[in-house]
Amino acid sequence: MKKIFTLLCLLSSLFSFSQSTTVVISQVYGAGGNTGAVYNADFVELHNVSGTSYDLTGHSVQYASATSTGAWSGKFDLPAVSIPAGGYYLIQMSTIGTGGVALPTVDATSTPSIAMASASGKVALVSNTTALTGCPLTGAGVIDLVGYGTANCSEGTAVGTLSSTNGALRNSNGCDDTDSNSADFTVGAPAPRNSASPASVCSSTPTPAITAGTLADFGNVNVGSASASQTFSVSGSDLTGFPGNITVTAPAGFQVSLDGITWTSSVDIPYTTATLAATQVFVQFVPTAAGAATGDISITGGGIATPELVAVSGTGVIPATPTITAGTLVDFGSVTVGSASSSQTFDVSGSNLTGFPGDVTVTAPAGFQVSLDGVTWSSSVTIPYTSAILASTQIFVQFVPQSAGAASGNISITGGGIAAPVTVAVSGTGVAAGVPNITASTLTAFGNICINTTTATPGSFTLTGTDLTTANVTVGPLAGYTFATTAGGTYTPTLTITQPGGAFSQAVFVQFTPTAVQSYNGNIPVNGGGITTAVNVSANGSGINTTASVVTGNAVSITTSSATLEGTLTANGCSAVTAYGFEYSTTPGFTTGTVAASTNLAGTNFSAGISPLAPSTTYYYKAFATNGGGTVYGVERSFTTPALPPASITATTLADFGSVCVNTTSGPLSFTLTGTDLTNADVTVGPLTGFTFSQTETGTYSNTLTIAQGGGAFTQEVFVKFTPDNGSVFDGNIPVAGGGIATAIQVAATGNGNGTGPQVATTDSLVVNHHTAILSGQLLSTGCGTITEFGIEYSSIPNQPGGQGIKVPGDSITLLNSFKSTVNNLVAGTRYYFKAYATSGGVTSYGDERSFTMLPLPTGLVLYGNPVQRGTTMHFSISNIERGHYSARLYNMLGQVVFQRDLIVQVGFIDDQFVVPSVIPSGVYTFEVINHKFRIGRQVIVK
Repeated sequence: MKKIFTLLCLLSSLFSFSQSTTVVISQVYGAGGNTGAVYNADFVELHNVSGTSYDLTGHSVQYASATSTGAWSGKFDLPAVSIPAGGYYLIQMSTIGTGGVALPTVDATSTPSIAMASASGKVALVSNTTALTGCPLTGAGVIDLVGYGTANCSEGTAVGTLSSTNGALRNSNGCDDTDSNSADFTVGAPAPRNSASPASVCSSTPTPAITAGTLADFGNVNVGSASASQTFSVSGSDLTGFPGNITVTAPAGFQVSLDGITWTSSVDIPYTTATLAATQVFVQFVPTAAGAATGDISITGGGIATPELVAVSGTGVIPATPTITAGTLVDFGSVTVGSASSSQTFDVSGSNLTGFPGDVTVTAPAGFQVSLDGVTWSSSVTIPYTSAILASTQIFVQFVPQSAGAASGNISITGGGIAAPVTVAVSGTGVAAGVPNITASTLTAFGNICINTTTATPGSFTLTGTDLTTANVTVGPLAGYTFATTAGGTYTPTLTITQPGGAFSQAVFVQFTPTAVQSYNGNIPVNGGGITTAVNVSANGSGINTTASVVTGNAVSITTSSATLEGTLTANGCSAVTAYGFEYSTTPGFTTGTVAASTNLAGTNFSAGISPLAPSTTYYYKAFATNGGGTVYGVERSFTTPALPPASITATTLADFGSVCVNTTSGPLSFTLTGTDLTNADVTVGPLTGFTFSQTETGTYSNTLTIAQGGGAFTQEVFVKFTPDNGSVFDGNIPVAGGGIATAIQVAATGNGNGTGPQVATTDSLVVNHHTAILSGQLLSTGCGTITEFGIEYSSIPNQPGGQGIKVPGDSITLLNSFKSTVNNLVAGTRYYFKAYATSGGVTSYGDERSFTMLPLPTGLVLYGNPVQRGTTMHFSISNIERGHYSARLYNMLGQVVFQRDLIVQVGFIDDQFVVPSVIPSGVYTFEVINHKFRIGRQVIVK
C-alpha cells in the first residue's frame, strides 16, 4: 500500500502541469545586485510560444523560497498588456543593488519588489491573482512553474543551482517545454530579453541543430610528426535521442581529441538533454606523405538530418637531414695516474633534429670523463632539446688515467635522428705517480701586538709541492691566526687550496689577531695533496694590552676656592682612552681622591677645573688616563690655596620710626646690607624688642631674620616694621651677624610708643521698664589711634575698677560724638552703677561712674508682649510671692500642657522669660504660675 501511495505522489508531481501552449517562463535570475552579480536586479522573463498575441490581464507572477510549504512570499499582479506571437516580456523583480550592470529596459517592475534567492527558489506564472499556498499546486491556475536549485516544487526535476553569474535559460530561445525543468532549461550566463527583442515563434516540432566553429590551415608539417593543435567548439539544440552521443570523425592525416592529450580518429561527445552545451574539440595534423592534405571533420548524431562539417587542411613536407656538429680537443699530455687533468671544452650544436623533445647523448671512452658544468663528472651526459635546433652547448672533458702509458679514443655523440654518431678524438699519457711532498718557507715573527687588533701588514710563507695528488691542500688552524691566498683576500681560520696535482707552489698570507694577553707561539699545520704527515710552519707572536701614558702638569688659576689642573696624554696605549682627568685630596700620598674628569683633550693636553676648595689649604693631585688595559696615574703634585681676606658687612642707616601708637604697626622702613669676602654661612638680623624683619616689603616679618647666601660679595635690603606694646622709648641696635664676620655690626633703630588713650564722659540713663534701661555716653577725644571699641560698662556694685563690670557695646557714635547702649534683663527695683568707655591704640578709657534704680515689679502676674508670635520670647513677672518651688505652664483650649518650666525662687518675685514653642497652633492659651499654695493665670494670644 505504501508503494502505491508513493507512486501516486510521484505521478501527481509529474502531471500536475501540462505543457503551456501560450506563455512560459523563459528565463530566471535571482542574484541581482549581489557582489559579483552580472546584473543589478533579479528578473523573470516571459515568452509567448504561440502564434497569436496573448493578453496578461488578470495574471500574476509569484515567488516562494526553495523549502517553503506555506503561503508564497511574493506576488506581482501583471498589468493589462499583451505579448505578441513569439514575443518576450521582461519583469524586474527586486530593487536595484550595487553589484552588476543595469538590465535592458524592463517591461514591468514588480510592486511590491520581490527579492529572489540567488541559488534556490521557485517561480510560477498564474492565470489569476490569488496568492499560492503549499506545494504541489494542483488546480491553482498555474500556467508554468520553474523550480531551481533545491526547490521542493517544480515541473519534473528542478533546474540546477544558480549563482551570481548563472541564471536558468529555457532552451531553444524559450520554446522547449517537456514539463521537466531540468530538461527544458540550461544553467548559464543570464541574457535578458524584453519586448523590443526579436520575436521567436515556436514550432510544434523543433528541428535538431548542431553548430561548429572553423579551423585555420595547419601549414607545413614534417611527415611523420604532429602539428601544434587547434580547437573549435561544438554545440547543439533541439537534439533527439537523448541520452546519446555526438560523434566527431577526422579525415585521413588528422586526429581529434577532447583533452589535447589522447588523440584518435574520432571522439564521442555525450549529451543528456535536447541541448548540447558548447564543447571544445582539439585537432592536430599528422601527415603521412608529402603534399597538400584537405578534408572535412564530420559531426553526426542528435537527430540532425545531415552531418555538420568542419574543413581541415595542411601540407606534409619531407624533413631535412638531422645534423650534429662538434669541436675538437688537444692532447691532454702527461697526467699522473689516479689524478685528473685540467679540463678542456668543445661545443656541440644541432639542426633539423627529430624526435623532439629528446636528448643528445655524449659518451666518453675509458680513462676520460665529461661534464656539462665542469663540476660534476661522469662517463656520459645528456643534452635535452625541445625543437629541431640544438643551440651550441659547451662540453667539459678531463683525462683521468688509471694506468701508465698512452691513452686515446673517441667521444661519441648520438641522438636527434642523426644516421651515425659524431665523434671527438681524445688522447693523453698516464705517468706513474711519485711520493707527494710539500715544503714551506719561514714565517717572520709578528712580535708584540695589541689584543683585538690585526697586524697592519700580513706575514707570508710559500708552500712548494711535488708529485702531489689532486687532493686539496689545507692550511691551519692555529689560534690567533687567519690565512688567505692573496694579501688583500678574505682571511679565514682554515684555508683550503685546490690544486691539479703534481707540482704546486702557493704563497700563503697570514694575519695575527690576539684576543688575550698571552703568547701565541705555535705551528701552523699544512695537510693534503697526498702527503702522509702534516708540514708545520712555525708562527710566533704575543698579545699585549698596554695602558696609556700620562704626565701630571701644573696647577694654575689658583684662588681661595678653585684651581685649574693641567695634564698631558703622551700615549694612548693598546686601546682607545675612555676616561682621563685628575684625582685630588688634602692627604699626601693618597690612593683614592676626588675625581675631576676632563673632556677637553686638545692634541695631547687636557685640563680640569676643581672647586669648591678651602682657603689656606694644601691639595695633592695627579693626572690619570683609562683604556682597555686599565687606569694609569702621573706623579703626585701639590698646590696651596691663598687665605681669605677678612669678611665684612656694612649697613645703611635705618630712618627714625618716630611716635607710634601702642599696639599698632608702623612701616616698613628698610636698610641695605653689603658684604665682601663672606663665607657661605647664613647672615642673621635681629632681634630687637618692638621690631620685626623681612627680606621683601610684603613678605612675612619675624623677630629674627636668617638670610642664606653663597659667600663672597653679598647685598640684601632688609625691611623693618615697628610695633610698640607700651608707651616707652624703643631706641636700640639691630644686631647683624654671620657670613664669617668676626663681630656683629649694629644698625641703629629709633622709635617710641604713644600710649595716649581716648577721653569719654558718662552722660545719662533712661529706665524703660522694670528690666530694661538705656544708658548714654559721649566721646570727647579719640586719643592715639582709631576708636576700636566703645559702650557702657555696668555693675550692681559701686566703684568697680574699669573692666570688672559688664560691658554693653554702644550702637553708634552720632555727629555730636554721643552713643548709647540698651541694657536688658535687669532686676526690678535694683540700683545699678555705670560708666562710659572707649578704646583706641590698645588703650581703654572710662568716664565717671553714675547710677540708676530699676522700677519695681507690677503687682500680680504680668505678661509682657501679649499677643505673642510662635517661636519668639514671652516675658512675664509676678511679685509679692514666697520663696519656694514654682511651675510656669502654658495650656491649650483642651487643658493640655504645651509648655512647662519649673522655678526655684529665692526672692520674693519672679521676673523670667521663655520661648513660645513654634510647633503649637495659633489660638488662645492660658498661662499659669502655680505652687502648692496658689495658682494664678492669664490668657495669652499666640499668633
